[in-house]
Amino acid sequence: MTLRGRALIIAVALGAVAQVAISLVSIYLTRDFPGNVLALLAISGNPSRLSLLACAVGIGIDMFTGVFCAYLHILRSSLSVGHGALAGGLAAAVSRLVSTWALFLFWMSRQSTDVGYEAILLIGYGLYASIPAIGLGAVFGAVGGFLGSVLMKGESPVPN
Repeated sequence: MTLRGRALIIAVALGAVAQVAISLVSIYLTRDFPGNVLALLAISGNPSRLSLLACAVGIGIDMFTGVFCAYLHILRSSLSVGHGALAGGLAAAVSRLVSTWALFLFWMSRQSTDVGYEAILLIGYGLYASIPAIGLGAVFGAVGGFLGSVLMKGESPVPN
C-alpha cells in the first residue's frame, strides 16, 4: 500500500485552510494567538475561554483531516488501519506546519521589526513554537485516520 499524494495534498490543504480560518477568527476576537495554550498559561496565567475553544476546535480539525485523508484513500483502494493512521497523522502534521507558519508570517508581517537580529530571533521562535503544534496535529490526525479507516471498512485482507 502506498500513500496517495493527491489524497494527502487535498487533506493537507483543507486542514490548513480550516486551521488558519479558526485561528484568524480567534485572533480577531481575543487579540491573542490560540495555537500555543501552554505559552499563554505561562505568560498570562489565564488564557481566554475563546482561545481554549479555538484550540479544542483545532484538535477537532486535526481529527477531521485524518478522517478525510483516510476517506480519500479508501475511494481509490483498500486501506489498512495502520496505514490510515499513518496517512491521517502525516496529513494533519503537515497541515499544522503549513497553518502555523502561515499564521506566524502573518503575525511577523504586522510587526515593525527591521530585518536583522530581532527578525532572526522571531524566526527561531517560530520554529520552536511550531514543534508542539506539529506533534499535536500528528497524534490527533493519526487517531482520526485510524477511526476513519475503521469506520469506513477500509481494512484490507491479510496478505498470504
